[in-house]
Amino acid sequence: MLSGYDYLTGVGLSEGCYRQLNLVSQAVKAPAAGTDFSVQVPDAGAPWEIVAVRARLVTSATVANRFVSAVVTDNNGDEYYRAGFDTALVASTTYVLTFTPSVATVVGGVTNTKALTFPIPGGPYLPRYSVASVTAAIDTGDAYSQVRVWYAAVLPVPEEADEE
Repeated sequence: MLSGYDYLTGVGLSEGCYRQLNLVSQAVKAPAAGTDFSVQVPDAGAPWEIVAVRARLVTSATVANRFVSAVVTDNNGDEYYRAGFDTALVASTTYVLTFTPSVATVVGGVTNTKALTFPIPGGPYLPRYSVASVTAAIDTGDAYSQVRVWYAAVLPVPEEADEE
């Protein structure tokens, strides 16, 4: 194994040596009101190691109990992971949601901090893999905004480096 490189294996990832690039912070276009957000690894490019996905949810004045889950789908759109929060998010409130592999269970509160952190798998996330919110009982006036993803791209080591 080469020094200075990580040796990674994963579903759909070719075995071999990979190097991790600098952390990238990327804004994601906010979805229309009343819809959930989704962050997808582009078709072209390197797999991602997601550090965090963060969004703000402002609930409308319409009284309803909203329940949020973090959902991960593979490149075929098949769901393979879901972490949900069983406490209702209420009307006329602003929440900050973070999806990250840094926690093992959902943590946070809806009364005082209004900040929730959801676990997601560590990756690698291959092209067309997605991390998304799924909000049960979302209202047409509820709005996700300030969606941002932090990730490190994982690139194969050039063949010349293998020969050193």
